Amino acid sequence: MFKVEFTKNAIEQLKAADKGAALLVLGWISRNLEDCREPGIYGRLIPDPEKELRRFRCGGFRIIAEITGSRIIVHVIGIGRSGL
Repeated sequence: MFKVEFTKNAIEQLKAADKGAALLVLGWISRNLEDCREPGIYGRLIPDPEKELRRFRCGGFRIIAEITGSRIIVHVIGIGRSGL
Protein backbone atom coordinates (compact mmCIF):
# COMPACT_ATOMS: atom_id res chain seq x y z
CA MET A 1 0.00 0.00 0.00
CA PHE A 2 1.28 3.42 -0.95
CA LYS A 3 0.94 6.67 0.98
CA VAL A 4 0.87 10.03 -0.84
CA GLU A 5 2.99 12.97 0.31
CA PHE A 6 3.24 16.46 -1.17
CA THR A 7 6.32 18.62 -1.57
CA LYS A 8 6.17 22.25 -0.51
CA ASN A 9 6.05 23.25 -4.20
CA ALA A 10 3.04 21.02 -4.89
CA ILE A 11 1.17 22.42 -1.89
CA GLU A 12 1.82 25.98 -3.08
CA GLN A 13 0.54 25.09 -6.56
CA LEU A 14 -2.66 23.64 -5.08
CA LYS A 15 -3.19 26.76 -2.97
CA ALA A 16 -2.68 28.99 -6.03
CA ALA A 17 -5.24 27.04 -8.10
CA ASP A 18 -8.94 27.77 -7.94
CA LYS A 19 -10.84 25.72 -5.39
CA GLY A 20 -12.66 23.54 -7.93
CA ALA A 21 -9.43 22.54 -9.69
CA ALA A 22 -7.68 21.78 -6.42
CA LEU A 23 -10.58 19.62 -5.23
CA LEU A 24 -10.66 17.74 -8.54
CA VAL A 25 -6.92 16.95 -8.35
CA LEU A 26 -7.03 16.01 -4.66
CA GLY A 27 -10.05 13.79 -5.23
CA TRP A 28 -8.31 12.00 -8.11
CA ILE A 29 -5.19 11.45 -6.00
CA SER A 30 -7.30 10.15 -3.11
CA ARG A 31 -9.28 7.73 -5.30
CA ASN A 32 -6.45 6.44 -7.49
CA LEU A 33 -3.14 6.74 -5.65
CA GLU A 34 -3.75 6.76 -1.89
CA ASP A 35 -3.51 3.20 -0.48
CA CYS A 36 -3.24 1.63 -3.95
CA ARG A 37 -1.16 -1.47 -4.59
CA GLU A 38 0.31 -0.55 -8.00
CA PRO A 39 0.34 3.21 -8.71
CA GLY A 40 2.41 2.77 -11.87
CA ILE A 41 -0.62 1.59 -13.84
CA TYR A 42 -2.12 5.09 -13.67
CA GLY A 43 0.85 7.02 -15.03
CA ARG A 44 3.60 7.13 -17.61
CA LEU A 45 7.22 6.60 -16.65
CA ILE A 46 9.40 9.68 -17.12
CA PRO A 47 12.98 8.76 -18.07
CA ASP A 48 15.25 9.76 -15.19
CA PRO A 49 18.35 7.79 -14.16
CA GLU A 50 18.12 8.85 -10.49
CA LYS A 51 14.39 8.71 -9.63
CA GLU A 52 11.33 6.75 -10.61
CA LEU A 53 9.18 9.65 -11.79
CA ARG A 54 5.70 9.19 -13.19
CA ARG A 55 3.33 11.58 -14.94
CA PHE A 56 -0.32 11.11 -14.07
CA ARG A 57 -3.24 12.66 -15.98
CA CYS A 58 -6.28 14.02 -14.22
CA GLY A 59 -8.46 15.61 -16.91
CA GLY A 60 -6.56 18.67 -18.13
CA PHE A 61 -4.13 18.50 -15.22
CA ARG A 62 -0.76 16.76 -14.92
CA ILE A 63 0.73 15.41 -11.73
CA ILE A 64 4.45 14.61 -11.54
CA ALA A 65 5.29 12.24 -8.70
CA GLU A 66 8.16 10.10 -7.49
CA ILE A 67 7.53 6.55 -6.34
CA THR A 68 9.93 5.54 -3.56
CA GLY A 69 9.42 2.42 -1.49
CA SER A 70 5.85 2.65 -0.23
CA ARG A 71 5.58 6.43 -0.75
CA ILE A 72 4.34 8.54 -3.64
CA ILE A 73 5.83 12.02 -3.42
CA VAL A 74 3.92 14.58 -5.50
CA HIS A 75 6.36 17.20 -6.85
CA VAL A 76 4.43 19.23 -9.45
CA ILE A 77 0.79 19.75 -10.32
CA GLY A 78 0.33 21.33 -13.74
CA ILE A 79 -2.90 23.27 -13.55
CA GLY A 80 -4.41 23.95 -16.96
CA ARG A 81 -3.46 22.63 -20.35
CA SER A 82 0.26 23.22 -20.19
CA GLY A 83 2.95 21.15 -21.84
CA LEU A 84 3.86 19.00 -18.83
